[in-house]
Amino acid sequence: MFSANILLEQERYKKGITRNRLSRGICSQQLLIKAANSDTNIELFAFKILVERLGKSPESLEYILSKKEYDNVIKRDNIEDAILKHDLSSAEALLKEYIPNVKRASHVLQMYYYRTKTQITLYNEDDLESLHNAKEYILNAIHATLPKITENNFDDYLFSSYEAENIIIYAFILCLEGNTKTAASILEKIYDYTLKTIDNRQLLSLILPKCAYLMSSKCSEYITDAKLIDYCYTAFDILRDEGIIYMMSPLLTNLISLYEKNNISDQISLLTSFRDAIDDLYNKYAPTLPKDSLFLRWQRSSYNLDSEVFLAERLKDGLSQDDFADGVFSTSVSISHLENQKHTPNKSNYNKLMQRSGINKPRRGGFILTESFERLDFFHDLITAASKDDYDGILALISKYSDYSDYENKFIEACKCLSLAHTKSDDNKESAKDMLSKISEFYPLDTYTYERKPFLSETYIIITCLLVSKKGDYDYLKPTFDKLITAFNHSEITLSHSYNSYATTIINYIISVGKHLSPNDITTLCDTVISLALKKGNGSSFSGVFWSQVCASYKRYEIEQTIPKTAVLFAKLFKEDLARYYEDYYNKYYLSQA
Repeated sequence: MFSANILLEQERYKKGITRNRLSRGICSQQLLIKAANSDTNIELFAFKILVERLGKSPESLEYILSKKEYDNVIKRDNIEDAILKHDLSSAEALLKEYIPNVKRASHVLQMYYYRTKTQITLYNEDDLESLHNAKEYILNAIHATLPKITENNFDDYLFSSYEAENIIIYAFILCLEGNTKTAASILEKIYDYTLKTIDNRQLLSLILPKCAYLMSSKCSEYITDAKLIDYCYTAFDILRDEGIIYMMSPLLTNLISLYEKNNISDQISLLTSFRDAIDDLYNKYAPTLPKDSLFLRWQRSSYNLDSEVFLAERLKDGLSQDDFADGVFSTSVSISHLENQKHTPNKSNYNKLMQRSGINKPRRGGFILTESFERLDFFHDLITAASKDDYDGILALISKYSDYSDYENKFIEACKCLSLAHTKSDDNKESAKDMLSKISEFYPLDTYTYERKPFLSETYIIITCLLVSKKGDYDYLKPTFDKLITAFNHSEITLSHSYNSYATTIINYIISVGKHLSPNDITTLCDTVISLALKKGNGSSFSGVFWSQVCASYKRYEIEQTIPKTAVLFAKLFKEDLARYYEDYYNKYYLSQA
């Protein structure tokens, strides 16, 4: 586990970006220096904006947060939920509670405050006074972190996705005022500048689809059809590549209209089927969730509470609270308070506890579970390949890795194990079994009796061990999966903040032991995953969720014919290599059963 602030400083140095340029409008250079020296804390929201200004996505990171830091995440969630429910008075009250004095707040919180006020005010967009107020609010949000910015000096600034979105929202308000020509000019500049300066596709997926949608919806008279088609298809392709469902349906609607207008018919049928399938899911599982809001954001960050981590490490090592407190606190009461989130130790005590847990990196301002973005990119690619059952891709990636920690090596070996076990070679399968015995020694599943939500990488290690070494062993699989699911449900971290781990667990749970679960239990689990996925904008798991229902129903009970078809369709959208396998399996086994 590594200091988030040190990661930020390392990336800044590698990019050759000065502290002054990075921190402009966010914080002082001195704060960056003190944070890099582990002498102070950068608030999580500000940290994420700084990371995005460096061209990296903070949504790929897995965080370990204090209760105070996580409470702020929950406050922002509650404000968003109130707005989505159109409970604007509650949203206003929660915002006031979160930021009681906006003039004394940090620049980042000022930006968030005025951005949220804009969103609340725009619910009355037909009212001229409300529209005027919304425009003032969003200009305040823009200038809070991008001082003195104009349409002509974008090159002088580094942008986060939040800051780019604020400019997109400003352009949207100009459209509502009837000034679509200026809006079109701003949107094209933001789109082209973002595409030119950012190569991280996760960040691009937050910005380009909203730009393309707004240009094709509101500003089409000032932009050629050829450009609009290019803008929309590029944005759609990025969403597809990243497995993002949010903003896809409205973007596809506009793209299909452009194709029809220009007699480009070769893709209309397929794109229409994608859009209709997405709309059906929204109508069934999230009927009140907007599909085209410029404010909503997909979020994939995974959070872990430090108190839960310490509890888990203590129980795994078989230590009593007295043993764990020895040499750190005078009594075990402090450990009890820590594990129950009633107490946060000072820096010195925190470091001692980290060392006792075998975690010896300096802690200040929150931990992340990666040492560098290069490692993060590698593991992101590895997990993406695993989620697509791309076993050849996994092996190709692994052949390039070196110099990782023991924990990272076990994760890599687990992915390799999974790939080898799915090959036709008996030698490879034997190699997989040999590797599994070593992985299990490092992470013995039998010790997983404590209730703490596993990290994302842990989830892959555990599930690989289960699927490869205990395949078909219901008496072992069911209780172990039940422990994992219980850990998620009992965690203080909400499922929406551990979605990737949870979805991975549930899909494999149903595929592995679904034949022993009732249809109602399976439906309930799948509905939970789908609802969370829509809220988080994550569509890459849909094919797996629907396919798990097909596998569980085989020779047991009838399912709706739309379920396997939907699994195939979402495989075509996000995991093309799986679509043919699904179709062949369904035709060979399921239809013959019927």
